[in-house]
Amino acid sequence: MEMPPNARAHFAEQHIKDAQSLVAKIEANRFIEVREHRLLYQRFYNSLALFSGGTIALSVTYLGYLKALPHPIVHKLLLTGS
Repeated sequence: MEMPPNARAHFAEQHIKDAQSLVAKIEANRFIEVREHRLLYQRFYNSLALFSGGTIALSVTYLGYLKALPHPIVHKLLLTGS
């Protein structure tokens, strides 16, 4: 059983249109995922910067506290290394 020539062309066009719509859906989903990943990375790096700044501030505050102690520090080398 043989299909008419215009039926083959019709099904070929239909397959092409289906493939184009699938590619468009994939591109849209990919765009959404990229945007979400960008926001996650931005939040991560902002949190990392905030954490690093807090760590530095805490270290400086603790060093100021140690400098104000009336008795000398026993293990200065360990403190410096840590």
